[in-house]
Amino acid sequence: MAQMTRHPLQELREALGLKPAELAERIGRTRAFVAMVEGGHSDMGRESVIALFDAFRDELNRLGITAEDLLRGTRERFTDGDGSAEAVA
Repeated sequence: MAQMTRHPLQELREALGLKPAELAERIGRTRAFVAMVEGGHSDMGRESVIALFDAFRDELNRLGITAEDLLRGTRERFTDGDGSAEAVA
């Protein structure tokens, strides 16, 4: 069964313990941009995804967040037979 999750940008930011303004500064964007993306009102865009991977590549890989997830704005999780969740990229 598919379950929609929060925006992968918010997932990353919260995992890093960053405020929106702190994340925005690290990727050269505004706090308003981060809020719009996390709220689903704006797309990340290719340049922003590249900036995010330049700044947080290891963390994104550890969390299993892909560029496609960021561009799409969501990660779908499916429950497999043993009840554990598996991210699908």
